[in-house]
Amino acid sequence: MGGTRKFLSEHLPIADLALEYLEIVKQLKTPTEWSAIKGHLFKVLRPGFVKHTDLRDRLGKIPSPKAKPNVDEPVEQKGGFDQAEGIVQELKERLENDMLEAEKEGKAGVKVDPETGRRIVPHWLSQPYFRPPPPPPPPNKRSKKDIREYLDARKEEKERETQEASDKAAPL
Repeated sequence: MGGTRKFLSEHLPIADLALEYLEIVKQLKTPTEWSAIKGHLFKVLRPGFVKHTDLRDRLGKIPSPKAKPNVDEPVEQKGGFDQAEGIVQELKERLENDMLEAEKEGKAGVKVDPETGRRIVPHWLSQPYFRPPPPPPPPNKRSKKDIREYLDARKEEKERETQEASDKAAPL
């Protein structure tokens, strides 16, 4: 049980992280580009958006607010932030329901895969994202490294042939 608590303290709920991030951005004295804010939200909320794709689409369609939000500004000036907070709140409610269902089934919490030793983290908790490696090039396409190695090998072969020819032509 102690190991599970350790994992839960390392993997915080993604909706709480996103809400805290939005609060921090609102308090910044320098303006932050809305595209950067949305990009960060997508990265933090990625595990939850895998299941709740409708909210991902709604977040993506939020237009940029006209000005940096401030507590004293009218609501229309804060539009993007308020909409984003609403979406994150809705995601939080859905993720809490997912967590309750998983607890009923005994599947809540962080598990460790016995074969790989990697943690299996539920989608409502923060988790690292490992970008998959790029696919290998098609067989008819060679990488620059392969082409360079091929050309170097051909050059060495030609130099060896030239050297052998000159050695044969030279009198003993």
